[in-house]
Amino acid sequence: MAKPLHRRLPLWLRLTMATGLLLIGVAASFGVYRYLSRPVTLTIAVSEEGHTLQLLNALAGRMAETSKDLRLKVVPTSRMLEAASLFGAGKVDLAVLRADLENQGDARAVAIIAQSVVLLFLPHGSPVEDVDGLKGKTIGVVDGDVNGRIVGAIAESYGFDRARFRDLTREDARTALQTRQVQALLVVTPLTYRALATMRAQFGLKSKQRPELLAIDQAAAIAAGARYLESHELPKGTLSGSPSLPDEDLTTLQVPVNIVAQRKLDDATVAALTRFIIDAKGELSGKYPALALLRAPETEKDAYIPLHPGAAAYYEGDEKSFFDRYGDALFYGPMALGGLASLFAGLWRFLAIGAPAPDAHPVVRLVGLLPRIRAATDEAVLDAIEDEIDDIVAPELSDRTERQADEKGSDLELAVSRLEQAVARRRRTLAGGGDRTAEAGFAL
Repeated sequence: MAKPLHRRLPLWLRLTMATGLLLIGVAASFGVYRYLSRPVTLTIAVSEEGHTLQLLNALAGRMAETSKDLRLKVVPTSRMLEAASLFGAGKVDLAVLRADLENQGDARAVAIIAQSVVLLFLPHGSPVEDVDGLKGKTIGVVDGDVNGRIVGAIAESYGFDRARFRDLTREDARTALQTRQVQALLVVTPLTYRALATMRAQFGLKSKQRPELLAIDQAAAIAAGARYLESHELPKGTLSGSPSLPDEDLTTLQVPVNIVAQRKLDDATVAALTRFIIDAKGELSGKYPALALLRAPETEKDAYIPLHPGAAAYYEGDEKSFFDRYGDALFYGPMALGGLASLFAGLWRFLAIGAPAPDAHPVVRLVGLLPRIRAATDEAVLDAIEDEIDDIVAPELSDRTERQADEKGSDLELAVSRLEQAVARRRRTLAGGGDRTAEAGFAL
């Protein structure tokens, strides 16, 4: 009987092949481990305007120092509209966006990092007493392309003609207001220390000819219809303390500035991100006071920008446990280990280490004696063959357990019996009393 292919290969070649396969398996396993254990890097688009870029860089640095599982890569943009465009196109995982901006794609809220307040300035000494008094007048808007939806909501509520709103750059806004090219100026700004300092300098809020502020008395009604806005009470003296501006609490509008995530982002990843952000607020707010404004967004299911399920799990204390997250791995892991064990067992059999050669099996060796019996020319040769039979059978009889005897004993006994018959026939043939035809037809 022909040997199997792997038995015909030299041992050194089998060892080389098995070692190569083993190294490939180890390398693949190591690669999978490195892939699964690498930190998840999240990209976040944020405008260079204002203070949020500095805050996000601080969070990213803190994350690199303290987190093994997450990394934050900040993608700066020149304007918030560009960040919204990147997010809407799915080119970043996260973005810092005002709630009123369009092109947010499948945005899901993670946290509110700031609030931008709507301020309606009047020229110094203006006779206008309320927003209704601006009907038919020209209202300047700083960054009109960004603030279009806010302008639309105010115009609709007060019945203003949209054509009366005029877009202005930040550089031209103060001059246009002072020279009364516009009868009012709408500005949307965060109320951080840096933003307020910039506004005081830009609009001369501490000068004698400083502009005045106008309350948006229909703020609650506007916010009810435009859900991206909220009614807000601006505290007395927010813009200037002496003299106070405003001189009393002022009703206006504000718009949340959210950290938003793509809806498809993994829940566990977003939950870990949310936990890190909230924890970092307490750790970094001393150095970055603007982080004190960071808070949870609306958790209602009908929120204007829905909460990401991962963030919701964190805020509601419903994060997945270890077994929830790794249950599948714990279930399929033993199966994979069993497969690896089978693979190594196959390699061991392939190498044939510690296994007897096929032709060393006692039954095979006994069968190999048959041609010699038929070719024996005298009694001495037959006697020697009988001694060999005894040498083959004796160890098997002494070492065989009861179980082995049940499995293999019948084959061995049959072989010995047939050989004894063959020896007896050959002896009769040599003595001249045997039937050569019968012997020639005998087969084991």
